[in-house]
Amino acid sequence: GKRGTLVALALCLAVGACGTTVPTAGPAPALTTTTATDPSLLHVSYWVDGETTLAKLGSSLVLGRGRFDATVNLLTGAISGKLMIPPSAGTFLSFGFVPVTATTALTAPSTADDVTGTFQNGIADVTASELVGLSDTSVNGGALAVGTHCRTAVPAAIRITGPLNLLGTSHFTSTFGVPPFSGCGATEDLDPLFDGLVAGPNNVLATTLTFRCSGEPCVPAS
Repeated sequence: GKRGTLVALALCLAVGACGTTVPTAGPAPALTTTTATDPSLLHVSYWVDGETTLAKLGSSLVLGRGRFDATVNLLTGAISGKLMIPPSAGTFLSFGFVPVTATTALTAPSTADDVTGTFQNGIADVTASELVGLSDTSVNGGALAVGTHCRTAVPAAIRITGPLNLLGTSHFTSTFGVPPFSGCGATEDLDPLFDGLVAGPNNVLATTLTFRCSGEPCVPAS
């Protein structure tokens, strides 16, 4: 039937080899396209592990394990979803010797899906729109009162593209820019400080997506 055809399509797209027999070591994880209104929609969730390298600081920050809940339209190839990354604390060396500590958070600018793009022929090409926030910040051991609204003035656009294994593990490397900051400083304007330390191009984000589950109520259940 139609549903079986769609599931078969999802499986072949997952390995990027429609029409080719691909040997496997064992049974594939269960793939479900349950939806009350449109059986062409695949709901799928992944664990997200990542590390970002900030160009100006020349240091890397390991992100806490997060989640990406996505919906794939198996007929049109459209993909959209929500990326949820917990705040991550790290220490960097500014100018090569001044220690800077901060908790960095990537948050969606609204309740709408913050990741949109396409998934066609086994290749994902999506853009994540994320505000970059800073808190619990200190420079050379001195705490900075950054306030509760220290974040980029506009979202960073992080393009993530490459082969996506719908039912397995996928790795991506992206280069993105950090926009200027706004709202930093409880008692003084610290926006110029963080613009000088962090904002700018050529930052790198390495991410690993690991299949978690598919179908409803898997998404968006915790």
